[in-house]
Amino acid sequence: MNTRESRVLFISVSALIVTGCANAPDDITEVQSAVRFDNESIATPAFYNNDSGSDADYTKIMNFNPYGNAFIIVNIGCDYSGARTQPGNLGSPCLVAGGPGPLNDSFFGPKISYLASKIGQLHDAGVFVFGYVYTGGIPLSAPTQYRNTSDIDADINRWAQYGAGQAARLKVDGIFFDASYRSTTSGVAAAEYLSDRAQSSFQFGAWLSFGSLGPGRSIFNWGDVPASMQTYVNCLTRRGHTDPNDQSHWNYLVLHEKAESDYLNSVAATPVSWLQNTTSPYHFITIVHHAATSGSTVPTILSKSRDWNSFFAYVTDSPVPPSNSRYATTPGQNVWSQLMSAMNAPCCKTYQYGVSTISAETNALNASCVAANPATPSYP
Repeated sequence: MNTRESRVLFISVSALIVTGCANAPDDITEVQSAVRFDNESIATPAFYNNDSGSDADYTKIMNFNPYGNAFIIVNIGCDYSGARTQPGNLGSPCLVAGGPGPLNDSFFGPKISYLASKIGQLHDAGVFVFGYVYTGGIPLSAPTQYRNTSDIDADINRWAQYGAGQAARLKVDGIFFDASYRSTTSGVAAAEYLSDRAQSSFQFGAWLSFGSLGPGRSIFNWGDVPASMQTYVNCLTRRGHTDPNDQSHWNYLVLHEKAESDYLNSVAATPVSWLQNTTSPYHFITIVHHAATSGSTVPTILSKSRDWNSFFAYVTDSPVPPSNSRYATTPGQNVWSQLMSAMNAPCCKTYQYGVSTISAETNALNASCVAANPATPSYP
C-alpha cells in the first residue's frame, strides 16, 4: 500500500465475531469438500485526512455494518517520531508516512484528537479498530533496508499509549502491519515477534458488553503470494498454535493487493496447492484497485477472491483523476452498489479450498515454527 496518506482499512465481519472468531459458525457447511458461507464481507482501505472532511466517509462505512461487526484500520499518516523529509516543515512528507503520529505536534495533534473521538464512535457502532504500522523498506523513495524493529516497536507502543488510562471504547484492538516482509522465510521469526507484541499490548474487543474476545490481533499486508509465504501462513494465521481449544491466537493476511488488470489477468485461477484445503477463509483478504467505473467487473473479482479462499474483499475504481490516490475516497457509486449488493446477497457463497472447522485447520497447520525474534530481516 502507498503509505503517504492517513488511512483506514475497514473489514466487515459477520458470524466470525459472533462465534469468537475461531469456531465454524452455524452458517458454514461442507458441500462436496467445499465450504459454503451465507455471505462474504468487505474490506475497505480509506486514506482519510482525519478531520471534519472525513466525517462522511466514516459514516458511510459505519452505516454499512449490517451485522454489527467490522474492522477498521486507522492511521494518522506519520510514524511516532514525526521526522519529515523537510525538517520543521509542517505537513511535509514523513520519513515513514504512516502510523500513530508524533505527540505534541501542531500539524498532527488535531488529527490525533479527531481520531480518538472516532475510535469511540466506531466501537459504539460495533467496529473493531486496528492501528496502522509500516514495516517495509526505507527510505520510501529508494529502499535499502527494512524498517528497524525498534522503530516498529515504538509505533506499537504509541498506539497503546493513546489508550492508556482510557475507557476500553477508546483503545485499538490490534495492529495492521503494512508492507510485511515475506520474500524469504528468514522473516518469519520477526513476524511472530510482531504478532506477539500485538497480543501483549492490546485486547481484542475489550469494549464489548461481555468483555474481551482475547489478546490483540494482527493483520499482515503481504499483497502477493510467493512460495515462501507458506511458512508465514502456517505460523501466523493461528500464531503457530495448533490446539483447537485455543481460539485466542488468530490473525488475518492480505493475499492480494493489485490493480484490476493485474489481478484478473496475472493471478492464477486457483490458489497454490499448499493453500488449498488447509485454512479458514476468515483469515484472508483481497484488495483490488483501478476497477472499471461501471462496476461491471465486481462480480468477477469477488468470484475470483472466493476461489482464492478469501472471505474478505474490497474493490475500488480509484484512483480517479485528479486524485492519484487509490483509496482517498470510497468507491464510485456503481462499484459501491455492486459491492453492497454482493455482500448483502442471500445464501450462499462457496469457498472451494477452505476448511470449516478449527480441527481441520489446526491439523493442516501442524507445522514446526521457529521461535519469535525481534531481529530485523536483511534487505531485500
